[in-house]
Amino acid sequence: MESFRTETSVGIAAVQRALAIAGSGIGEVHFKEGRDVVTDADVAIEDEIRAFLGESFGITVVGEERGGVNEADAPYWLVDRYAAPATSRPGSRCSP
Repeated sequence: MESFRTETSVGIAAVQRALAIAGSGIGEVHFKEGRDVVTDADVAIEDEIRAFLGESFGITVVGEERGGVNEADAPYWLVDRYAAPATSRPGSRCSP
C-alpha cells in the first residue's frame, strides 16, 4: 500500500465525504449574483470539508461558498473546485 503525507490522506478522506454528499443529489439551486448559481449540495459539501479539515488540522479553510481569509504566509486549505488547478501548482502556499 502506498504511503501518503498526513495532509494528503486527510484531503482524500475529505473528498470521499464530499462524494457521499454529492451522491445524494444537488438539492435546490440558488442564484448568487448574475448567472452564478449554487446548489444545496455545494454548500453542504463545503461545510463538511471545512469541518473535517478544521478538526484535523485547525488551520484556516477558504472556500468558494463561505469565503474566508488566510493570514499572510500561513498555510490554509482552499475549497473551490475550479481554483484548485491554478493554486496547487508547485511553489504555491496552498495545502495540501
